[in-house]
Amino acid sequence: MERREREKMLLATGSIYKLCNLAAMRALELNSGMKKLVDADPSEKITTIAIREISEGKVTLKKEGSASTKKEVKKAAKKTVKKTVKV
Repeated sequence: MERREREKMLLATGSIYKLCNLAAMRALELNSGMKKLVDADPSEKITTIAIREISEGKVTLKKEGSASTKKEVKKAAKKTVKKTVKV
């Protein structure tokens, strides 16, 4: 990945930690069957696709503090827990 793209993504997210979390969350969404927002080769890894989506500006962070964001985060967390705790 080019340095310019990394710098652009870091500026859009605010920190490397938020960028990593955003990429991880998007990769989980893709893994659960959500539609890809970029053209991808079938052999391309899901994490690479998630990073490309962020780099192209198709996936962004919502601002913290909005009520809808908190609800969405709780809902996504519940879905993730249900998927990973199946026994």
